[in-house]
Formats: sequence, C-alpha cells, structure tokens
Amino acid sequence: RHWSQGQTKAETPVGIFYVSEYGFGTQIAQSIANGITKTGVAVEMVDLATVNELQELRELVGRCTGLVVGMPPASGNSIIQAALSTILGSAKEKQAIGIFETGGGDDEPTYPLLNKFRALGLNIAFPVIEIRETPTANTYKKCEEAGTDLGQWVTRDKSIKAMKSLAADLDKALGRISGGLYI
Repeated sequence: RHWSQGQTKAETPVGIFYVSEYGFGTQIAQSIANGITKTGVAVEMVDLATVNELQELRELVGRCTGLVVGMPPASGNSIIQAALSTILGSAKEKQAIGIFETGGGDDEPTYPLLNKFRALGLNIAFPVIEIRETPTANTYKKCEEAGTDLGQWVTRDKSIKAMKSLAADLDKALGRISGGLYI
C-alpha cells in the first residue's frame, strides 16, 4: 500500500523551467526542487536554452500538476521565447504555478507572466521570488520553503481523499464493533 501511494505521488510531477546559463537560475531552481521533493512529489527540470522539441515540452507541461518558471533574460534568444510561449500555451486550469527571478540583471518582468497564468485559471502556489542581489543561504532557504509549499499544494487533494477514505474505513470498523446485539 505504501509503495503504491509513493508511486502515485511520483507520477504527478512538477516541472521546473529555467535558463541555466543566466543569473542564479540553476541554484534557485535546485533549491525549489529540493523543497518539492521533500513532499514526495517528483520534479522534472528543463533548461529552456536547450529545448529542442516543443512538442515534448508541451506534453510535459500537460502532465505536470505544478509549474515553476524561472524568468529568462528579456533580451533572450528565440528558442527561449518559443519555449516560454509553449509553456504558457500548454498550461491548464487548476495547475499550481510559481515564478522566480534569476537575478541576472535583465530578467523578463515577472508579474505580466504571472497574470497571464492567473487568467488561465492556474493557482499561485507561492509569491514571486524576487532576486535583487546575490542570493544568500537565507535566499536559498526561502526558495526551498516555496518548493515545499508547492509540493504540499499539489498533493493536498490526494491528502484530503486519503483522510476521507480513512474516515469511512474507521466508521465501518466502529460500526462493526458497536453493531452487535446486546440485551
């Protein structure tokens, strides 16, 4: 039973999309991923600068229960812009979304993209992580906590269902105990 529960959690990944060669994107993405995996949720990390197949990206985004986007450079190349547009176009209602700045000095603005995701019906899992200076240990801790929040958000429905089924099983068990005839 525990194995199957673990597999079910792992089958609903969260996608983290970032640009590795820009700012502190890799380190921040890794910190968020650490927080997500603490909740038992699988993580798929994608470097937007190396995306070759937009169809594969589209399928991954459709499979994910949550999305985390690291802002690319505003003067980014067309591959990164196409990948970002694909993520936006493939996102679906009720997915969780989190956005972080990468601290490269030329980040795309975060709030216009966040508002586009919000308009599509995505749920904001954590506030935008803004990087104004070189990240410190506290910054990475904050990123990890944001990842944990997102992981808990995407597993909450399963947790509620598990509690309800536990309550039903408990009611049945108590019914059997108290259902006997006593004279």
